[in-house]
Amino acid sequence: MAAIWAVGEVADGRPTRLTLELATLARQLAEAAGGRATAVLIGAGATDAANEVAAHGADVLVVAVGRTAGPAASLVGPRLAALVAERAPDVLLVGATPDGKDVAGMLVGLTDLPILVNGAGVTWSEEGRPEVEMSTFGGRLATRSTFAGIRGIVLVRPATVVAEKAATPGSIEAVEVAGLDDAPPVRVTDRVEEAAGGVPIEEARIIVGGGRGVGS
Repeated sequence: MAAIWAVGEVADGRPTRLTLELATLARQLAEAAGGRATAVLIGAGATDAANEVAAHGADVLVVAVGRTAGPAASLVGPRLAALVAERAPDVLLVGATPDGKDVAGMLVGLTDLPILVNGAGVTWSEEGRPEVEMSTFGGRLATRSTFAGIRGIVLVRPATVVAEKAATPGSIEAVEVAGLDDAPPVRVTDRVEEAAGGVPIEEARIIVGGGRGVGS
């Protein structure tokens, strides 16, 4: 029975639209897999956002954190990795946002889970694994990929599914991740500002051109 997790983002005490889409997708995959869907909310405002996420059918794990300063990855990544180590979900759906990509990258390093990126569609295959459709070459080619095993991380693009509330809302569980330090801050040792002017075309090493007819 597969455990599908959606990793949410919260802004001003509300879940983002992509978070609700991921909760919906987790529910759909869990139904196809005969498993369980869970959304994970970590950070300030997570408690306030939980009810709205649960309405989309996923159980919600809430990790409230008072600190709001600093990169999202340093706040979410270590706590999410600790939960993954403790509960061993099979698939983690992460939004393909700047923060989501940072969190996913840290999670790969902390858990050694494989990752599929740029997901434009995710379905559950007959082999019992997620199958991810990815758009490449500016949308001209679609590929379908999966993991060698069942476990892994999928970066999901916005609007991959339509956010839909479920007939039965999920449960909400407050979780404490104890004995965990945030990722150490990066110390800036120096800043260098460099002004660059236009380079004469005859001296340019690389020229990038565009316009009508380039596609042909």
